[in-house]
Amino acid sequence: MTSNKSKGLEAFITKCPLGALLILLVLVLSVAGLIRQITVQKTVDLTLEAGETPYIASAFKEPIKIQHPLYVVNLPDPPEKPDPTYDPLEQGYRLIPPEDSSEETSDGENSEGTEGETSESSEGENAESSEGENAGESEGSETAEGSDNSGSSDDERKEEKEASEESEEGDDHSSESIWNPFRDEPRDPVTPRSSYYSDPARHALDTDAPYQTVDNSYFENSLFIGDSRIDGIGLFSDIKNADFLCKTGIMIYTVLDSALKYRSDGVLYSEEVYLEDVLKEKTYDRIYLMMGVNELGMHNDVDFYEEYSHVVEEIQKLQPQATIFILAIMNVSKSTSDGSSYLNNDNINARNWQIAHIADGKTSFYLEVNTAVCDEKGFLRDDFSNDGVHLRSDAYIYLTDFLRQHAIL
Repeated sequence: MTSNKSKGLEAFITKCPLGALLILLVLVLSVAGLIRQITVQKTVDLTLEAGETPYIASAFKEPIKIQHPLYVVNLPDPPEKPDPTYDPLEQGYRLIPPEDSSEETSDGENSEGTEGETSESSEGENAESSEGENAGESEGSETAEGSDNSGSSDDERKEEKEASEESEEGDDHSSESIWNPFRDEPRDPVTPRSSYYSDPARHALDTDAPYQTVDNSYFENSLFIGDSRIDGIGLFSDIKNADFLCKTGIMIYTVLDSALKYRSDGVLYSEEVYLEDVLKEKTYDRIYLMMGVNELGMHNDVDFYEEYSHVVEEIQKLQPQATIFILAIMNVSKSTSDGSSYLNNDNINARNWQIAHIADGKTSFYLEVNTAVCDEKGFLRDDFSNDGVHLRSDAYIYLTDFLRQHAIL
């Protein structure tokens, strides 16, 4: 029976080779489509569980959006017209700790101190006066001398109280007692923990420029280039009208020669592209760069500066009209920084200090984005990050608020 079926199949193939080929092709395409669908679904699920960017199979030739219940990000609605006085650092995330209780404490201490001094003084005076009434003239003179001594002791108590208040203010972590890397310059040098950097003992600040506050329409015709941290802006933030060229693990040493993921108007395209091709094809008004965290364990800060300068020069050759914004390498959390000889904020600070010098204040600007996402000691806030390196999805609003407040018009 098997031989009859085999003979029948052979006869069909012999008589209708084209039909047999078509049937085989349909079967192959059906199996391939099924495998492709399963692969994409499994990849997306795994990626979402790992907290990474969704993967789009290269088999899709049209841009598609992935919608997934785990992938929805709840962000505050941005104001239609941003308030120029709005500052995320003043909404409970200030670099300098608020001194809300200092005045109350000071008033309380003053009142208690005054009451104490008054009661002590009145008791002393009553005692002295009663002694004066019961004693003779000689004792009365001693009482007068005691009152003079009492006045001098009051002055001493006041001086001691003032010294004690100054000491308590220092212990209370006031803004004057905490070294603030974004305010206090320079600091004492630190010994580098690896050969990847040399400590500058200074912290880079924003390029001095007339920044203005804008809304999201400002980012139309803008391009963001960088690693996974820039990818997070395109993925999780409320800026959806810009272009993004990113790749997890990309470095300043490889960005010019690597294929990058391309996202435009909130849509991630399936095919990766090269930076040079995009810069030749489109014209941008603004280009934002953020790279450096993946390079912390290679070369040193001077090599990093030289390569970063080279990349900026290449971009400016292809986009001479564009304003370049060099975004600082974001700091890491305290636990991450303390636990690594190279993935630490001293190394990041040294490299930021170098690349800040690339900005000329005319066509290129350095923005110290760490002021928006770090605490008063320069560490990435623990409540802003799950891994001590990357921002959580709901923390990107503070980064994009900073960008909106540092626009060049």
